Amino acid sequence: MSNILNNSKDILKESVSNEEDRLIFIDAYKKSTSQVVITFKDSGGGIPDDIINRVFEPYFTSKHQSRGTGLGLAMADKIIRERHDGTISVSNEEFEYEGKTYKGACFMVVLNCDTL
Repeated sequence: MSNILNNSKDILKESVSNEEDRLIFIDAYKKSTSQVVITFKDSGGGIPDDIINRVFEPYFTSKHQSRGTGLGLAMADKIIRERHDGTISVSNEEFEYEGKTYKGACFMVVLNCDTL
């Protein structure tokens, strides 16, 4: 999950010039007696539509080669699926915060409570 936060932090520094508009929201709740949901949402503008479906592929990175290996999200996906019988997904979302509209990536992690 630290990979998601680090990626958000990187894109916020790169693409959002006003520090007050650099936002990351984390929400966690129990979906059912057997599942926990954790969402990570940022105000970094979102992931381009032409690559959003590839972000969990091993060695795929949108960062410069010297800054990313493309393994972080692939490993997160593998660990969540294999060790926690869970899922991870991503979408772009628009949201309002303190009267302003933002757009960013939203990662949703669903974990099986029995594996925690």
